[in-house]
Amino acid sequence: MSHMPDSAIPTRNVDVVVIGAGPAGLMCAAGLRERESADVVLLDREPQPGGLPAQCEHRGFGLWQFKRLMRGVDFAARLIRRAERARVNIQTNTTVLSVSQERETLAVSPDGLVRYRARAVVLATGCRELARSALTVAGSRPAGIFNTGPVQRLHTFMHVAPGREAVIVGSDDMSLMATQSLIGQGVRVRAVLEERPYRLGYMGLEWLLLRSRRIPLLLRHKILQIQGAGRVSGLRVTALDATGAPTGEPFEIPCDTLIFSGEFVPENVLTRQSGLALDPHTLGPRVDQNFQTDVRGIFACGNLIHAADAADHAVQDGAETAAAIARYLNAENAEPLLTQEIIAGQGIHAVVPQLLRRYDSRPLSAHLALRVDHAQAVVRVDARAEKQVWGRSFALVAKPHRSIYLDIAAAHPTQAPLIVSAHGRALVPQEFRQTEWRAPTTS
Repeated sequence: MSHMPDSAIPTRNVDVVVIGAGPAGLMCAAGLRERESADVVLLDREPQPGGLPAQCEHRGFGLWQFKRLMRGVDFAARLIRRAERARVNIQTNTTVLSVSQERETLAVSPDGLVRYRARAVVLATGCRELARSALTVAGSRPAGIFNTGPVQRLHTFMHVAPGREAVIVGSDDMSLMATQSLIGQGVRVRAVLEERPYRLGYMGLEWLLLRSRRIPLLLRHKILQIQGAGRVSGLRVTALDATGAPTGEPFEIPCDTLIFSGEFVPENVLTRQSGLALDPHTLGPRVDQNFQTDVRGIFACGNLIHAADAADHAVQDGAETAAAIARYLNAENAEPLLTQEIIAGQGIHAVVPQLLRRYDSRPLSAHLALRVDHAQAVVRVDARAEKQVWGRSFALVAKPHRSIYLDIAAAHPTQAPLIVSAHGRALVPQEFRQTEWRAPTTS
């Protein structure tokens, strides 16, 4: 990029810039346009909007938002149509280079550099899978090693199979549903491996996609070595004991393709560059109940703040953020009267939002997304401030990689912290919890 003086960069004054055209960003931009006659610009670096769902041919989207199971591509198309009907200015092939705390966004596209000066900025950059190097698997680095994202792109956009015989590492919903795409392309799925003692994805997907096809799900199993020179030829695998140490005789699984799935982190580069406060547990920006960060007028939502939940929940985040920004635009100089911290108590690893801001003395309500600190069944969740219960909920099963939800309400303001706790029956022994999922510290 050439060194262009600031004065030569075209500048546009807009009401709102939304960064990221995935489910959260699309819904936020459309919701804003439907609520306000605001000038909303939606920026995305990909050649087409829609985010991850736009890359997915399998069903599994839309049940909560649209009351029907949809393919990812259809789910994304529905959100795109809504944004287009609302006349959102969608700019694809546009990479955001920086966001300042004065709400200036510098972006570059094939048309060149543009600076946007906005009254509000929304970070909806979503999440990403960890690179294979972060998974520390021994062996050579032959061809045939993928994350699930590229595999979905090969299937959806190029109609190309990644190989002939595959092993999937990870048992989250995305990896289980990837078996359907692979089998449809003629790929034999030899096994799904999971180091944890429990499956991450839904039981129904295991029965529908694995057991019905006699694909083994090997819990408490780990790859010792990747074999092959020019191309993956197989894997050396071992079972794990209760402490996570190898046990028994290692065995080999022949395959030419290895697919890693399930370890997601927030796409937080812009967040860090902007100097916004990060939550050390989620690695996403800290936000209040209105999805506003610690900088006035900069908001964050979707899987950037709790990676990686279902796309339906990201859509809900986007809708709630749109409502909050509409209120902000009508009273952007309002100062909070009271700020209250939300603290992860017993059984909880992370809470979003991390704080509550009150702008008046009226009753307050909020929707919390929680991550437990170990896998539990029959889980009772409560939120208390000064021994007063603000909300209760129940979950049949809660696992650390997926959020459970709690609605809270309070009639009277207080500065006492709100402490959220979870109590349930542990799914795994205490000594095995060292392998429980945690937000990786990789940036």
